[in-house]
Amino acid sequence: MAAKKEVAIDVIEKAKKALAALPSKEPAKKPLESALEELKPSIVALLERGYTRAEVVDQLVKQGIPVKLYHLRGLLSTPRAASEEGKKAPATE
Repeated sequence: MAAKKEVAIDVIEKAKKALAALPSKEPAKKPLESALEELKPSIVALLERGYTRAEVVDQLVKQGIPVKLYHLRGLLSTPRAASEEGKKAPATE
């Protein structure tokens, strides 16, 4: 029969402290939508400085971000307000 393995209490306490001291681990990658949302202020600033959306896409691709023009359109579009006509009650005659 195999002998039971034992660990000294001071070793356990030392391990607890070492594990608690480890920094948070950031993910190595983010989804494209999240990355673009993080870059949105910089993208908007470039557009305000006269760059076209296509030029911004080219620059992002050069930086290693696999973005297409339609991603930028979606990022920069504003949601449309719901039609008020569908909400109105029918007129009574």
